[in-house]
Amino acid sequence: MAAQEIYGREGSFVLRPEQLRIGSGGGRSASGVVTSTVYLGHATHIHVQLADGTHLVVLAPPSAADPAPGTDVDVSWDDADVVWLP
Repeated sequence: MAAQEIYGREGSFVLRPEQLRIGSGGGRSASGVVTSTVYLGHATHIHVQLADGTHLVVLAPPSAADPAPGTDVDVSWDDADVVWLP
């Protein structure tokens, strides 16, 4: 995910999977396609491929409404959760 496109600055940043959410809602977001979902019992890993090739893993509570592979989704996060790398 290009920092320039999202934040208007060069650099690299990371986000923890538990800080990401499926759906838009406050903060920043990026669009992608669900490539797989992995049920872990206490949570679900939702793997999302963005248009630029970036692969995100969203750690979400298990739900009957987890998006199926091939579904277009928005992934959102709060700016306070971004960790900029040196």
